[in-house]
Amino acid sequence: MRHERLEPVSDNPLLSRRDLLRTGIAAGGALAAGSMLAACGSGASAVTAPTGGTPKRGGVVRLGMSGGGSSDTLDPIQAVSNIDYYRAAALFDYAYYPDTDFVIQPQLASEAVPNADGSVWTVRLRSGIEFHNGKTLGAEDLAFTLRHIFRVPYSGLTGRFAMVDLNGLKQVDKLTLRVPLKYPFSIFPNALAELLVVPVGFDETKPVGTGPFMFQSFQAGRQSTFVRNPNWWGGFWGATGTPYVDALQLIDLDDDTARVNSLLAGQVHGIDAVPFGEASSLKAQGQVLFNVPTGNWRPFTMRIDVPPFNDVRVRQAMRLIVNRQQMVDQALAGYGRIANDLYSPEDPAYISFDAPQREQDLEQARSLLRQAGQSDLRVRLVTSPIQAGVVEASTVLVTQAAQAGVTIALDQVDDDTFFGNNYLKWPFAVDWWTPTKYLDQAVVADGPNSAYNETHWSNPVFSQNYYAALKQTDAAKRVPYEHEMMKLQYDEGGYIIWGFVNTLDAHSPNLRGLIPTKWGQDFSDSEFWRLWLA
Repeated sequence: MRHERLEPVSDNPLLSRRDLLRTGIAAGGALAAGSMLAACGSGASAVTAPTGGTPKRGGVVRLGMSGGGSSDTLDPIQAVSNIDYYRAAALFDYAYYPDTDFVIQPQLASEAVPNADGSVWTVRLRSGIEFHNGKTLGAEDLAFTLRHIFRVPYSGLTGRFAMVDLNGLKQVDKLTLRVPLKYPFSIFPNALAELLVVPVGFDETKPVGTGPFMFQSFQAGRQSTFVRNPNWWGGFWGATGTPYVDALQLIDLDDDTARVNSLLAGQVHGIDAVPFGEASSLKAQGQVLFNVPTGNWRPFTMRIDVPPFNDVRVRQAMRLIVNRQQMVDQALAGYGRIANDLYSPEDPAYISFDAPQREQDLEQARSLLRQAGQSDLRVRLVTSPIQAGVVEASTVLVTQAAQAGVTIALDQVDDDTFFGNNYLKWPFAVDWWTPTKYLDQAVVADGPNSAYNETHWSNPVFSQNYYAALKQTDAAKRVPYEHEMMKLQYDEGGYIIWGFVNTLDAHSPNLRGLIPTKWGQDFSDSEFWRLWLA
């Protein structure tokens, strides 16, 4: 899946949607322990991967990955596709990163300390960490990385770091950087959790990082090979002596059928983004499913500033048309759980928010449409195979809407068209997001000046609570403001969030080392250093 370089809806530059895989980390603090592994339909079991045995060293792991093409990059700051980020995870480390319980932790950083209102942050790096070329990591590299975001032709991180005052960056000592912000931003470490650090003078053609693997070869749109970094510092996991394999090869396989066939033919050891309809067949043919419940969501998006969705009664009716369990069962083959038109299900603010679960109510939907003068509502839904289950969910919605007398004309386009010049402009469309804490999601999705305001949400009371929350460095004190924001979204918002979607990878039985994480992203959150061959 590729996100094109687009003109922003707001004045902020766009930020890469896949960056949210790393921000999804979001606001720090433990997630509710049991909720992500709760019953999730037929795909509910956490992971069936064989993980036993003592890890063995050696060998080359080959993985077939979705996304990618001629615009593939090795610059983590310019990454736009799934496979771009997989490559980045092999070569580089983050300033912060989530542990297996989805708690944000300092990685290359040792700490980030705010002033009283969160408008200035002092970031200290760990000592003794080396880049692949032997250079010692220092504060000058962090400063260079922050400036690099705004120097390159395209960076998905510009929106996420728009609050940084680059002119005011000050190196306090070899390992310490003082970062002033243009306005208080109490969740700044969450932004650092999507920042892969590069050295001063970074050269994309000869990429050097601090990560578990080192660059060997790269062919855009085809494949890349990375070799074991024998001097990797081990991350905050203390993973001394890893990676286990000699090399990692990532192969571009954007087509679902090609990806599945390559696994069955033994050409690769594993694949990401398994089509849900193929899961049972793969398992029957001896492959292992790596199935992890997550907070991933695939919304329908209604623009609240254009007819017919500028009438809140129409938006409410569309939400009541959806039979959520049926959609999870049919579009996801049960690999998911129902949602309630709000994102970030593992956030403490979400968990403590009291909102009735929306259920299909066709009679009430028809009544709302009559009140809005839309008894014979006809709309066009733009859909695309941007993630597994999206097109299938769109097809299910067409059938469900017909039961309420609503005619939906389905317009299926390819990825490039969907994320092209009309992205964020479609009146009625689809999208996909990965797990984040609540306030982090608002920063990029529907908060004031958010880079991806696909529903064109704008509400002054919502904005007031948003900015008030950002000033609170105490997470517990942010919750009342977040609840006010959630209530407005639940009552008036433009998202139809019908379900939360499992991550589903598949691999051969001899690929080992994958573990379930509460973030739940592909291949143990792209922690390829864990992998070994039995």
